[in-house]
Amino acid sequence: MKKPALVLNLLWAAIAAGTFYAGVLWSGDRPSAAAAGASAVRLASAPAPLKPAGTGQTATIRAEAVSRDDDVLDFLKRYGLGSGTPLSAEVMTQAATEALRETNPIKSQMLFARLMEELTPENAQAALAMLKENTNGWESMRYMGMLTYAWGGVDPKAAMETLGKEDNREARMGQTSALTGWAAKDPQGAIAWLENYQGDNRGWLSQSLISGLAKSDFDGALKYATALEDEGDRRRASETLARELIRSGGVDGAKEWFASLGDASMKDGAFNTVAEQLRRADPAKAAEFIKDHGNQEYARNAVAGLAGELSRKDVQQGLRFAEGLTGPNQARAYAEVVGQWLDRNEGAESVQASEFVTRMPPGESRDAASATIARRMSGEDPEAAIAWAGAIANPEQRQDALIDVGRRYLRSDPDAAARWLATSGLSPEAQQQVTASREERGRRGGPGGGPPDGRRGGPGGWDGGGGRRGGR
Repeated sequence: MKKPALVLNLLWAAIAAGTFYAGVLWSGDRPSAAAAGASAVRLASAPAPLKPAGTGQTATIRAEAVSRDDDVLDFLKRYGLGSGTPLSAEVMTQAATEALRETNPIKSQMLFARLMEELTPENAQAALAMLKENTNGWESMRYMGMLTYAWGGVDPKAAMETLGKEDNREARMGQTSALTGWAAKDPQGAIAWLENYQGDNRGWLSQSLISGLAKSDFDGALKYATALEDEGDRRRASETLARELIRSGGVDGAKEWFASLGDASMKDGAFNTVAEQLRRADPAKAAEFIKDHGNQEYARNAVAGLAGELSRKDVQQGLRFAEGLTGPNQARAYAEVVGQWLDRNEGAESVQASEFVTRMPPGESRDAASATIARRMSGEDPEAAIAWAGAIANPEQRQDALIDVGRRYLRSDPDAAARWLATSGLSPEAQQQVTASREERGRRGGPGGGPPDGRRGGPGGWDGGGGRRGGR
């Protein structure tokens, strides 16, 4: 919020009184124009499955069904892809290098994906080595998923062991993709491996297992997910299952599945996944879907997201949405609306937003909006932020707000913060939370340390929407 804090300082007194490609150059000699032009004809005598069973006309149709690009057809023929003869590690090295160095990203991924159909336990390491040698960063991730998924289907234990020895993001993501490929082909083997797994990244691996199971046996994946003991794991599992349903059958099928769920955590994850998909594809349908469930606990994050989206376009529309809700989600919606309002026009509408909050009737929604203002003010004017936080009626929420404001105050002006803390009226335990380091807060799981299960939180968090989200 870039608006000077002075006007807000006048308002806090009143309220205190009242209460988110191209690769490197193609290597090797490219075929001449004449050779390239002849490749479709030569394909008529290529090994199965590209070899046509019928006439010359059929040969042309089959060739174009593979690709309209003569270079692609020549690539397939030169490396004998489809001949039924496994590629040696040496040939895989040559072919993978050529595919990865293709400058057209569409063609490059087409060639590499076709090579993955030829992956074997004997040539997988060669493909991985070429991937490391020729790509990096996000470019690497475009290919790593294909390689590791295929590897998980042909030699999963070697894939998991090899990737598990590397300490980098690409390898960790590769493990999850390999487990997905393993679970899709050999569910029981993948389940048994994960049950005995003692390393890090288990949460991501569990969701990858469920994703793979869902691709071959959705009911089996659901059974596995439902039996998970941890509430957060079940919620994340339902998100994974909902995404698979959306991918394989569209959002309507996922909506029907969501409605059939009885487990509260799984209902939460499924709802928010469906709502987010709708928001990307059809905002109007998303708004209708979210409004229909707006008063339900599982809709809290979707309500906040929609309130924020509406308010970025039109604050009054956001306010009308919030007014139409009841229960704790209304407070969450108001917190989002006020937060967006404070940001509009580089803070030029912050006074109107603050005046609106002062006129709100006492209750959860006003507390939520006040907490949002306190959080925003804490970086500019800690004293004003303290006053806004102190005006929150709910004792627990007020204390959480004061603790978070106090932490920022301590970073910006330690001496003044120490003087305030001594007379703040906060309990010794709460004062200790103000002065605790981030590591100590994380170990305790207290305010500011983040919920232990990674959720944004439920109603009562000091941003009013439930999650202690910190700055925007």
